[in-house]
Amino acid sequence: MNNQIYPCLWHDGNAKEAAEFYCSIFKNSKITVDTPMVVNYELCGKKFMGLNGGPMFKFNPAISFFAKCSSIEETNEVWNKLIDGGKALMPMDKYPWSERYGWVQDKYGLTWQVMVHYATGAEQSITPAMLFTNTQFGRAEEAINFYGEVLKIHLPGGWNVTPQKIR
Repeated sequence: MNNQIYPCLWHDGNAKEAAEFYCSIFKNSKITVDTPMVVNYELCGKKFMGLNGGPMFKFNPAISFFAKCSSIEETNEVWNKLIDGGKALMPMDKYPWSERYGWVQDKYGLTWQVMVHYATGAEQSITPAMLFTNTQFGRAEEAINFYGEVLKIHLPGGWNVTPQKIR
């Protein structure tokens, strides 16, 4: 069985516009399906789905995407495109975990954590991130185990979950 799980992003009628915007920013990106209800696309080779679901739901920072870039120049370029029409949640700067990092909410309301990531052979990549705060703080490992059981996902090698407080 080759089931895949990938993000489905709820949009208010502008899924294709958002997909085109994201595809213009990230490498190895393309729209693969375009219907009035659903737009499937790939960013950095990873699958995404944009759903034209209407105004009922909005994005929030509890789920964001890490965009790891291979140079400071690439990091700045991605940041500058994502912040156009959006706003900084954490300004692009040097932080203890990255020489260049920023957290931005784009013009569609989706949040991105953009950072330079130096590693041998590293290419631009995108990874979903879930933030557990307030009453959910410290429950990330419990959530991973729950989702793994419900979705029957085998987590090879186990996951290393380290809770960290964001100040």
